Amino acid sequence: MAKALNLQIIVEGVETEEQARYFESAAQPVLAQGWLFGRPVPAAEFLCLLAKDEENAQVEMHAF
Repeated sequence: MAKALNLQIIVEGVETEEQARYFESAAQPVLAQGWLFGRPVPAAEFLCLLAKDEENAQVEMHAF
């Protein structure tokens, strides 16, 4: 149905490698979130992690 409606799929609550592999094999790209990928953190810590990730992306872009 999502493909027919041209919608992006987001799966919540992925906790195991087995669950991730199941959705990885889908015919359509699937975004996923859950404890397998990261534990809940306070907002301030999330902002620090996000800033660090953006800095790393900038460094990688300049490496090419």
